[in-house]
Amino acid sequence: MFAQNDKSLLWEISGKGITKPSYIFGTIHIVCASDLVITDNLKTAFNKSEQLYLELDMDDPDMLLQMMQHMTMKEGTTLKSLLSDADYTMVSTFFQKKTGMSIDMLGAAKPFFIMNLILPSTMNCQTASWETSLLSLAQERKIETYGLETLQDQLAVIDQISYKDQASMLLETLKDTSQSQKENQKLINLYKDQDIDGMQKAISTASQATSRYERILLTDRNNRWIPLITKIAIERPTFFAVGAGHLGGKKGVIQLLRKAGYQVKPVKL
Repeated sequence: MFAQNDKSLLWEISGKGITKPSYIFGTIHIVCASDLVITDNLKTAFNKSEQLYLELDMDDPDMLLQMMQHMTMKEGTTLKSLLSDADYTMVSTFFQKKTGMSIDMLGAAKPFFIMNLILPSTMNCQTASWETSLLSLAQERKIETYGLETLQDQLAVIDQISYKDQASMLLETLKDTSQSQKENQKLINLYKDQDIDGMQKAISTASQATSRYERILLTDRNNRWIPLITKIAIERPTFFAVGAGHLGGKKGVIQLLRKAGYQVKPVKL
């Protein structure tokens, strides 16, 4: 079952007080439905686990309400005030075309949220979610789902990115959709190749804004997760699933777990 190289999305965690292995799997948050394949080996690892941990507890019925309450920028800031007239018109036109809604309805929403609303429409396929699929598997087995972070934790991370930089990220995505699609396809290809180190490098060099906030978006969170993951894995065999960009590289979750003294082996999908 174990692969002979370090190209994998699924990893077994053992050793140092862990009596039954746990598993960690790298997801990609938005993917074409045709690329979301739950293999027999993935399901076997999942079925050996007694609980599911995602980045967030997707089973929390209050999550959407909490998110809506934290979407708005402070001090009367609006997207229009962050962009030039020409850029705002471009974003507004794109948003209307892709969603059928006026962006004025979301004028005070943080650009990060607007970007995530638009992102699926930039993909030329029916999209799917690994998190939703894994949550469904957990519900079928009647096992509990939890989160490594609270929604407040993730919102606090987003709030460390200035509104101006969030608006710049939104513009980068929309100004050259063909380039955005090309970069996204590169990530998907790396994902399908199970190249987590390649994914981490691609994410960190995707744009100036992304590289500037890599520590906040990836590295700091990875470091916070390690004591949680190890404590949880010692208590019960667990299936962890986080964005694949968190797994690879010297500061990724795989290497951090190994540095902490745990055995982490790639599992063939």
